[in-house]
Amino acid sequence: RNTYIFSTGPVGSRITLRATARSADESFFETEKVFTINDVDILWSSETTVPLWYKGKALASAGSTITLSALPEVRRGGLKIPTDRLVYRWNIDGQLLADVSGAGRNIISFRAANAPADFEHEITLEVLDLTGNAGAQKTINIALVNPEISFYEEHPLEGTLNNLALAGISMSAGEEKEFRSSPYFFSRGEPITYEWLIDRKRVENEGGA
Repeated sequence: RNTYIFSTGPVGSRITLRATARSADESFFETEKVFTINDVDILWSSETTVPLWYKGKALASAGSTITLSALPEVRRGGLKIPTDRLVYRWNIDGQLLADVSGAGRNIISFRAANAPADFEHEITLEVLDLTGNAGAQKTINIALVNPEISFYEEHPLEGTLNNLALAGISMSAGEEKEFRSSPYFFSRGEPITYEWLIDRKRVENEGGA
């Protein structure tokens, strides 16, 4: 049997693997390799619009700027290697980004593709020490979403009722209400122009939002 499958321990632990082989003529061969268990996390954020009260993640949409941050845990000889003493090789959708890869380059930004919703960017990061030995590798996927607009009622005493997005608007004859629109996941690099229509007719909105 010339293959062996084993489970690794926690980050920072060391595993010594030794293999021996003996041929039919009693020739003896042996090799040994020491593994240090390393890891790297990749955090990401996108520059898209969300309301101030929104507690979720600002998702990425077509053309938005995405920032990636690597948090490596790479050790040699039991000591953690500082972030700026590691080499980072960033790949997006199978393409090496040579201009943003290199020593200490653990934070990068790129512009999302002008692609439809559900398109996914595949990001692969390889972290190495300065001698070129592999430290850790991680792959993540970032799916793009369509920007959207939600409507909320403006209450004269309670302000914006942001706990309930309106699926429809019901009003009595002669009743007057105020509404607010909130854009989600539009790229911050693109200006947003508001245009209100009632029964498909453009109206002036003094509030602006």
